[in-house]
Amino acid sequence: MQDLDKIIWRDALTLVDFFASWCGPCRMMHPVVDRFKEEMHGRADVYKVDIDDRDTAEFTARYRIASVPTLIFFRRGEVLWRSSGVIGYSDLAGVLEELEKTDQRSSGRPVEFTACGGDVGRAARDVVGTRGEVDDARTAA
Repeated sequence: MQDLDKIIWRDALTLVDFFASWCGPCRMMHPVVDRFKEEMHGRADVYKVDIDDRDTAEFTARYRIASVPTLIFFRRGEVLWRSSGVIGYSDLAGVLEELEKTDQRSSGRPVEFTACGGDVGRAARDVVGTRGEVDDARTAA
């Protein structure tokens, strides 16, 4: 548990894959997450958390994991993006790209990606700042 907290509180972008061994969609996501880890060459650290592991129960409860698979990007303990269900590799890579762009533009200002009706591409583009203002990453480039 303490190790997971240390991991998500680092400066590096960190993707956590919450899964269950009995979950069919989770098994479908394993190759996607493994490919993402391999092909991103350290741009984001990737960790998998089995929701049925008693050692991670508190961590899983804290982030209200109610369905699996759930993927969450963290940086410095902050949730930057979250999605439940199956997501394709290109969509996941696109989310990382948008997070990196947003991080460069924000100059240290914390940002949060919001869910947009299940549209992962849109969720990756809609950036809500800490003061409530909304930037659209498509027009900021």
